[in-house]
Amino acid sequence: MPHKIIPAILTADLQDAENKLRQLNDLTDWVQFDIMDGKFVNNVSFNIKDLAQIKFLKDFNVEIHLMVYKPEEYFKECEDV
Repeated sequence: MPHKIIPAILTADLQDAENKLRQLNDLTDWVQFDIMDGKFVNNVSFNIKDLAQIKFLKDFNVEIHLMVYKPEEYFKECEDV
């Protein structure tokens, strides 16, 4: 089976995330976002509700990497992305 490379976007700035998605537009169908809560790992990114607001996100298949203390509490929100 061929491998699939999925670019990961790690940022706390939604404008930066949109800019990175524009750069990936013709290169891939998939993108991964790292969601960090500042508890499980020291860093913090934007939250899932913010992620759903990113323009043209629907042009991609989205994988969400939950780097959070209680990931099960994020599952419902992930369904909306």
